[in-house]
Amino acid sequence: MERDFAIRFSDEVYASKEDVQHILGISSIETIWNKIISYRSYFKRNLDLFSIENKSFSVCLTLPLIEKVTSLERKLVKQMVLVEKMDEKNKENFINKSLFILGKNYAYQDSITIDDEDLNKLINDVTSEVPQAYLTLKNYLLSLKFYLKRSASKYDLQVLTSFYGKILRKEINYSDFDSYLRMIDLNNPNDHLEEGHHYNAAPLDKIEPLLKDLLYFNSNSTLFPLLKGLITYFYLIYIKPFDYFNDECSLLSLKYIVAQDNIDCVPFLLNLEKRLLNSNNDELMKKFLLSEASLDLTYFIDYALNIIEDSINEEDDLLTQENVNSLRQEFNQIDEIKKTKSFIAYQNNIYSGNNPVVFEQKVSMPTLPTGLDEQDVDLIAENLLELYPSLKSNQAKFYASHCTIGKYYSISQYKKEPGVAYETARTSMDNLVNLGFYKKEQVKNKYVYTPVVR
Repeated sequence: MERDFAIRFSDEVYASKEDVQHILGISSIETIWNKIISYRSYFKRNLDLFSIENKSFSVCLTLPLIEKVTSLERKLVKQMVLVEKMDEKNKENFINKSLFILGKNYAYQDSITIDDEDLNKLINDVTSEVPQAYLTLKNYLLSLKFYLKRSASKYDLQVLTSFYGKILRKEINYSDFDSYLRMIDLNNPNDHLEEGHHYNAAPLDKIEPLLKDLLYFNSNSTLFPLLKGLITYFYLIYIKPFDYFNDECSLLSLKYIVAQDNIDCVPFLLNLEKRLLNSNNDELMKKFLLSEASLDLTYFIDYALNIIEDSINEEDDLLTQENVNSLRQEFNQIDEIKKTKSFIAYQNNIYSGNNPVVFEQKVSMPTLPTGLDEQDVDLIAENLLELYPSLKSNQAKFYASHCTIGKYYSISQYKKEPGVAYETARTSMDNLVNLGFYKKEQVKNKYVYTPVVR
C-alpha cells in the first residue's frame, strides 16, 4: 500500500508532505512519507548548484516527468518546422502577432496602460519619442526580436550580460559585469546563513560564487534543455544578481537555453510572460518556496511545465491560424493561375471557331480551383497534412482530388487510387468522415461519400 502511495504522490502528482496529509486526511504519515522519499531516491539527481547555505539542490527525474519534457520539446521542434516552412511575409506576421500577445501580458504584469496602436509601434520600432512608461516594455520586446533572429550559442556570462545591457539599453562589456551586480542587500543582515532561513535574495558576498555555479551547471549538465532553462530561471530568481530586471533576465535566459536545442525563434515567442514575469501567482510562489526549503527543484519544475505546456498550446493555435491564412493565399494564387489558363484557352477556342462547353463545379474547400493537375493535388495534400496531423498521406491526396460538392465517391474509388486493400480504403474513408470532410450515406446495399462544405 505504501508503495502505491509512493507512485501516486511522485508519478501522478509530485506532492509535498503537507499535500499528502491533506489528500489522505490524516496527520501522522511518517511511514508513508518515508516510503515516498525512498521511492524518489531512485530518480533523484543532485545538481552542481548550491543554496545560500551551501547545500546541493536536486531534481527527481521520474519517468512521467521525463516523458512530459520530451513531449514538450518535440512539440517545439514541430512548431519550428512549421515556422521555417512559412514564406517571409507570413513568418513576419506570425512573429508580430506573438510579440503583440507577449507585449500585452508584459504591460499587464507591469501595470502599464498602452493601446494596440502604440504597442505595434513599439514592436516595429517606428516611433522616435517613447514615453518613459513604455521604455522598459520597448526594450524587452526589442531584446526578444534581437535574439529570435539569431541562433542561440552557449549560455555564458557574456549572454547574461547582454540580456541586462539590452533591457537597460546600454553597451556593457562582460569584463565589467561585476560593476553591474546588485549593490543593495535585500535581506536582514542578522539572518545571514541562518539554517533553513528563507532569503529574499542572495547576500551580496554570495552573488558571484552562485553565478559561477550556475554557469558551470549550464556548461556541463546533460539535462534536457527545457529542464536546464527552468532550473536557470529558478536560480536567477533565487539569487537576484541585479538591482533591476531580474525577472526579465531570468525569463530571457529560460527562452535562450531552450532555443539552443536547434529550435531557434519559437521559444522566444512563447507567452510565458503571462505567468512567469512579475507574477502574483500564489501557487507558483508556493512551489518556488517549497523547492527552496526542500532543495528539491521538482516541485517548481512540475508546476512550471504546466505553464509551458499551456503556452505551447496557445502557440499551436496561433500557428494553425497563420497556416490557414497561408493556405488560403496559396489556393487563391492557384485559382488565379487556373482562371488565366482558362481565359487563354477560351480565347483560343473563340478565335479558332470552337464553342467550348464550360461546366461550373463547386468544391468543398474555399477558393479551391477545379481542373487541378497532379502537382496542385500534391500541394493541397501537403497543406492538409500540416493542418490535420491525424490525416494520412493517401487520405489527403484522395480528398484533394475528390472534393466536388454534389458528387458521390465510393470505397472502390479510394481503393483504386492509392492501390490499397478494401478494408484499408473503408477505414480511410470513415476517418475522413469523422474529420468532417465527407458525409456518409447508404445507397441500396453500399455506402457512398459526398463532400461537406467547409
